[in-house]
Amino acid sequence: MDTNIQKKIDEVFQEYDTTDTPGCALGIVQAGELIYSKGYGLADLETHTPITPDTVFHLASVSKQFTAACIALLEEEEKISLQDPVRKYLSFLPECGRELTLSHLVYMTNGLEDLYDVSSFIMGIPEGNYFSKEAAIRILRAATWLKFTPGEQWSYGNSGYFLLACIIEAVSGQPFDVFVKEHIFEPLGMSHSFVRTDRFMEIPLQAQGYTRIGRKTNSDVALPKITFQPENDLIEFGGAGNAWSSVNDLVRWERNFFENHLGGKDSRLIEKMSRPGKLNDGTPTHYAYGQFLSQRDGLQIIYHEG
Repeated sequence: MDTNIQKKIDEVFQEYDTTDTPGCALGIVQAGELIYSKGYGLADLETHTPITPDTVFHLASVSKQFTAACIALLEEEEKISLQDPVRKYLSFLPECGRELTLSHLVYMTNGLEDLYDVSSFIMGIPEGNYFSKEAAIRILRAATWLKFTPGEQWSYGNSGYFLLACIIEAVSGQPFDVFVKEHIFEPLGMSHSFVRTDRFMEIPLQAQGYTRIGRKTNSDVALPKITFQPENDLIEFGGAGNAWSSVNDLVRWERNFFENHLGGKDSRLIEKMSRPGKLNDGTPTHYAYGQFLSQRDGLQIIYHEG
């Protein structure tokens, strides 16, 4: 890459490129090849560990596309269908979930209450605090209503993708983290990627999460002072989140969208994952298999926040 372009890119991330603040990692891929990668700032303020392209981050909701890819792989093997009722595989759903299908979960047209919202706003458990798979199931069993009729609306949420992980376990007979490892991470050579289901697991090259807080000084003039508070990350189940990866590993995942090496190794898997869902009246949504679909400058973009 031209050095002038590199300089302009680095200027965009100048705010993060310090020796005393949390930072980020960047990777730019062109024609399937990583042409520029760099870490900015610190992965850990206490140890002053710098971020590199191998630093391992919690992907949060970016994790959903790996869950959806596992569903697509099971579909390809004809072990499941998106038209299957969820209760075919999971008996703990309340009666209100009788009409839910796997399609409603994948495309977020299910109407389920978000389990993280319930835990945070009703139970008073911050999202980063210890949260077990059993607790998530209790929340979903207790929510004996839906926000809307399945398929009538689209609404972003985490409950459906947690249920998809439970379905993957029920169908495959494997723990979800093992299935993702054996069917996605290992075939693609993503050696620093995994789904964490043990809050005590040690993570080499880990980026510590932080919350930026504005505080006032003790001087007569009240000026904001920015501080960073470490964030807990103690959830012990995957599906909606809890996948971890690095820039260098995610390059391999991105490359697979152009030359698939998973399942039957043809383009149908990627085409399926990049196709938007539809509401009951046929209106397409802007969400595919764990991915948002949009356009920018006349070009289609596929992305997810996390």
